[in-house]
Amino acid sequence: KGWVYPYQEKGAQAAIEKLGGSASAVHRISTYMRLPSWLAPCKAAGVSLLGYCEGSVTALLLQALKAPDAPVRAEAARVIGSRREQAAIADLVTALDDSSDEVRAEAASALGEIPGARELAALALMRLLKDENADVRFRAALSLHDMGAVAPGIDHESLSAAAKVLIEAHTAA
Repeated sequence: KGWVYPYQEKGAQAAIEKLGGSASAVHRISTYMRLPSWLAPCKAAGVSLLGYCEGSVTALLLQALKAPDAPVRAEAARVIGSRREQAAIADLVTALDDSSDEVRAEAASALGEIPGARELAALALMRLLKDENADVRFRAALSLHDMGAVAPGIDHESLSAAAKVLIEAHTAA
């Protein structure tokens, strides 16, 4: 697994053990997530830990994807992608319209990691190629490029060319 805010895998596993193991950690994180933000300021870190918990945490991640705080929503999208949660594809497509650039970027990246997202997400990701935020455009292009020629009705040569141009522009900056 990749980088987890603010934990690396070893640190995440240690935190889960301190919380009493995976099942207990999920329960405690779920309780923490229901607290008001002023009382629970580290919700994004809790969502990160869910990425390392065993078992199904999809329902909690989907709740976090609708949280009032953008960093929590963004982290939820990232964790959903890293877990390749196919049940969350429609919710991630909805998150592509989020008011937060960070959430839109993470949702675009997450959709690129979920194999079953191709048919539902490609057209929505193409719309993000015109987003005002460069990181959102880059992540959408990268996800579309990674998806390859799989969605009906898409000019794949144009899509691939656009993705390559955006990726080159982003890496040159």
